Amino acid sequence: MIKTMSLEKIQISKVYKNTTKKDGSPYMSKFGKPYTLITVYTLDKMKMYHSAFNENDPFLKLQDGQTFEAVVKQLENSVVFDLPKQSDALLEKMNEIEPVSYTHLRAHETSLHLVCRLLL
Repeated sequence: MIKTMSLEKIQISKVYKNTTKKDGSPYMSKFGKPYTLITVYTLDKMKMYHSAFNENDPFLKLQDGQTFEAVVKQLENSVVFDLPKQSDALLEKMNEIEPVSYTHLRAHETSLHLVCRLLL
């Protein structure tokens, strides 16, 4: 269950990439697909995880000292990260939108915006 989710810039302290568990067996999904477990330690000492299911995953290229942007999800017992989707970025921008007055809208009105005024 996701407790929180946010779009964040992450500064990496250390990156670890593992394809095998401590016992030497490969990491496998419940569908039998092998994957790479990426563990990132941030500069603020947070530990985060990501599972890469193919060699084209951009997170496989992460290096120590790098900064990247990701969707960070706080789960019950861990923190995971993934690539931001366009909808994640849009939701982040929606949080920044502030309402404006009708007068403000009229000040920017052009003939193309008449529909907006009619809808008000």
